Amino acid sequence: MSPAHYTEDTLVQQTTADYLQQQLGWESVFAFNQEDFGPDSLLGRLSDHEVVLTRPLRAALERLNPGLPEPAY
Repeated sequence: MSPAHYTEDTLVQQTTADYLQQQLGWESVFAFNQEDFGPDSLLGRLSDHEVVLTRPLRAALERLNPGLPEPAY
């Protein structure tokens, strides 16, 4: 790889996404310039200021803790 190809994306972001996918089975989404915002958007964020992806977080909480009352989620 030439020095011109050493970028934050190739050295950090892609490497980390590949590791998380291959080693831990995580899903990686490259959403740069692709996300529109709203509850039905790609990542379910209302704005780019939201850093916690609440839609998949809630789904995981419900899956890992079935039967809890609604306010607990």
